[in-house]
Amino acid sequence: MTHKTPEELEEMRRPSVNTIDRISENEIIINGHLYEILQNYREAFDVEQLADRFVNLFSRYDYIVGDVESNQLRLKGFYKDQLEVRNELKISSFQDYLYEVCGFGSPYFVLQNKDINERARSRWLKEQEKNKQEKKGSEVRHKESVNKRKNEFVKSVNKGKRRTFKIREKRGQK
Repeated sequence: MTHKTPEELEEMRRPSVNTIDRISENEIIINGHLYEILQNYREAFDVEQLADRFVNLFSRYDYIVGDVESNQLRLKGFYKDQLEVRNELKISSFQDYLYEVCGFGSPYFVLQNKDINERARSRWLKEQEKNKQEKKGSEVRHKESVNKRKNEFVKSVNKGKRRTFKIREKRGQK
């Protein structure tokens, strides 16, 4: 069995389909969308790694946080605090994300999307609202306790050492 050298593995890696142009020290363009680098803790921002990991799905987020652990870049999208989304998707909770998911002191960067894909965002928000409505409608309602039910009675039946209960509807009032 022959092992490939790191150079051979690098050649086999899929080509990056994202284009990233650096306009200034704090501004970049990713696939035609303008982003501003708000934080770059411990020089985590690397254009090549970002080009490999970035997917167009991130264009709907207001902020993108990238953290590097074991030379692997992980990206997570966040929305601004004014939107009606779960708290863990708001930018105010990104410090919690760093504490809970990322290693202590690991390098990270924060990008702010200046050119948000509103169409993708609104589609996603509508899906979330629809899922929330479906979840509310499909909640299982618990039956009232047996004592409070009308037109039903409970009969206990002994089967050997087991005791089972049968709940039946009353047929008529006596």
